[in-house]
Amino acid sequence: MIHYAIKYGKEIVPYSKDLARLRIEVFREYPYLYDGNYEYEEKYLAKFSEVEDAYVVLVFDKEQVVGAFTGIPMRFEDATIVCHLPQDTLNNSFYLSEIVLQNNYRGKGIGMHLFHLLEEKIISLKKYNRIYFASVVRPENHPQKPIAYKSLDAIWLSKGYTPTPYLCTMSWKEIHEKTESEKTLALWEKVI
Repeated sequence: MIHYAIKYGKEIVPYSKDLARLRIEVFREYPYLYDGNYEYEEKYLAKFSEVEDAYVVLVFDKEQVVGAFTGIPMRFEDATIVCHLPQDTLNNSFYLSEIVLQNNYRGKGIGMHLFHLLEEKIISLKKYNRIYFASVVRPENHPQKPIAYKSLDAIWLSKGYTPTPYLCTMSWKEIHEKTESEKTLALWEKVI
């Protein structure tokens, strides 16, 4: 039975291992190709239980966590993401960090429901007037791109998000790399 829960602050801590597992599993796929490890994930995920207004929406199948959507006020996000934005907008902007859903739960509306729940929570706070997220930019002819891969851009546009002119970079180790390398990400924005 599928059910959802919104967690905040220390309520997130018991789910850290599940979140790490999902991030490593889902981001290993194209377009991220992330070669993750639990040590990094523990450090990265700690901020969600430590800062004001960070939320995680979890989706469960019975008692197993099969998906999650994380978000955090933009002022707490990594400097590589916020560096291009006007400083006076950081306090009233929110960042959708990642949505991760196990493969066999996709295409059933679960991911979109996660998206809706987190957006609804952000809007209900009445503190934020912009929501951002970043998507990795890959060339059309990327050698790891699956034949059946479909960009999610049309979905983001239908949800009221528009690409900004801002690009940022983040480094991570891909599954076929020996060391980390920089990746380009595009920032998307929705005014609420």
